Amino acid sequence: MDGISNGQQNILTRRRSSLYSGGPGSSTASPNTYKASYEKQLANEIENWSRLLRNKVHEIHDHMHKQIQLDSTLLSAEQQQYLDQGPKLIAFSKQSEEMNNLLERYIQRKSFLAQRYDAILGEARSQTDNKALGITEKRLLSDDIK
Repeated sequence: MDGISNGQQNILTRRRSSLYSGGPGSSTASPNTYKASYEKQLANEIENWSRLLRNKVHEIHDHMHKQIQLDSTLLSAEQQQYLDQGPKLIAFSKQSEEMNNLLERYIQRKSFLAQRYDAILGEARSQTDNKALGITEKRLLSDDIK
C-alpha cells in the first residue's frame, strides 16, 4: 500500500451482487436474507406504484369536476371562433367512457373465448387419450401375442 495515496485508500468500490455470483460474503449470507430484502423491496415498489396510480386517478377525477371559467372578453373574434370550433371536454370524456366500455366488452369476450377454447382443448385431449387407451387395450387383450 506504499504506492497508493490516502485519497485512493478511502474510495469504496461498489459492486452489484447477485444470488448466483460467488463473491466475498456470499457464503455467509443466506438466501433467506436475500428473499426477505427482495420481498421488502418488491412490497415497497408495489406500494409506490399503487400510490402513484391512486394519485393520478384522483387528479383525473378532480380535473373532470373542475369548471374552468374563461373570460371571453379578452379574446379576439378569431380566437373565440377557434375555441368554439375546438373539441369539448364533455364530448371527449364521453368518447373515453364509450371506449372504456368497448374495451371491457372486448376483454370479457376474449376471456370467454379463451375459457371455451380451453374446455374444447381439454375435451379433445380426453377423447384422444381414450382412443389411444382403447387401441392399447385391444393390442394387450388380443390373442395375437407375438
